[in-house]
Amino acid sequence: MTPTFSGENSYSERSCRERTSADSRGTGGHGGLSPTGRICYSRNSEKRRKGRKRISFASVGFSNRWKKGDGITEHVSAILLREQKNKFRDGEFEKANELFLKIINEFSYSVHIAEAFFLLAEGQFQIGILEECVKTAERMVDLFPGNELTGFALLRMGKIFEIQHRPEEALEIYKTVLRSFPQPEVAAQAARSLRSVDL
Repeated sequence: MTPTFSGENSYSERSCRERTSADSRGTGGHGGLSPTGRICYSRNSEKRRKGRKRISFASVGFSNRWKKGDGITEHVSAILLREQKNKFRDGEFEKANELFLKIINEFSYSVHIAEAFFLLAEGQFQIGILEECVKTAERMVDLFPGNELTGFALLRMGKIFEIQHRPEEALEIYKTVLRSFPQPEVAAQAARSLRSVDL
């Protein structure tokens, strides 16, 4: 059975445990999805219609058990990412960063994960946690080596090195980006950054 998403109410953990244990004993249960992501299904559609509460996306704790390309995962992660981008645009970087981390941790197979990493790094830069921004950019290099957003994250890392008075390291980052990322926008920005470095 497919759970219904919407509304403000959610299943309680206790009621889903009762449903899950009732189902395992073969005594029936009710339909729905618990906040921890367990599917509780119904053998009696009459009971399910009467007792089912609707679940909001925010109350559902999805886990990495969803497979890459799963339609539900992609839809939920796209909605969450869109909401967090709005917070990011409004300057609510700390709040947005918390939710970007949630997307990264709970939707690791999503096609939107590289963008979530990039926006997390940008948010970290905006609120001044520069070392965390560098770590996020380094992680992007490991996970998404050819992605255009990784190139932009490396450019941000070079800017951090300039701020920290480490021009030689910034220069190396910019040269690496020019060599490794053929995307026109990344290469153009890397060339501009390379020319602006004060040695």
